[in-house]
Amino acid sequence: MEYSTSICNTLHEEHMMTVGMLEKLETALTKIGRKNLPAANDPQLSRLLTDLIAIMQSEISSHFGFEEDHLFPRIEEMGDSAMLTILRDEHNTIRPLAARVSEVVKASRADGFSPDRWAELYDLGLELAEREIFHIQKEEMGFLSLLDQFIEPDEDRALSMAFAEAKAY
Repeated sequence: MEYSTSICNTLHEEHMMTVGMLEKLETALTKIGRKNLPAANDPQLSRLLTDLIAIMQSEISSHFGFEEDHLFPRIEEMGDSAMLTILRDEHNTIRPLAARVSEVVKASRADGFSPDRWAELYDLGLELAEREIFHIQKEEMGFLSLLDQFIEPDEDRALSMAFAEAKAY
């Protein structure tokens, strides 16, 4: 999808990277299965989990934070608080889920995957993928489309710079 504003295009690009990563996670998890332990030194799985943690950390901190601090207030000014209630609730559900996935992955790096730890990552990973992809779909269909209609060029530049700054920290 192509938006008319830079900020919406930037957020869209991040959304697509996140969806791609989560689809890879779903594929890897279902290929291995819940009851089978992955190979101890599987470089593809290790790289996937490293990339997943990095993308989700960015998603739940700078991306969610930017939306909540800079974009949600603009929608509230328009009076569309129902959509924002849903999106905020989803952010609040996804944050601890992503944090727990990161904890499980980090613990597995130190000790390897036990059957219980792998089953936990399997369950949490699939839940995270489902929730985050569905959340992104809502933002793409409703939130970004709405924002794209009313953000003025000067505001677009300022928002793009603010987003770049948020990503730098």
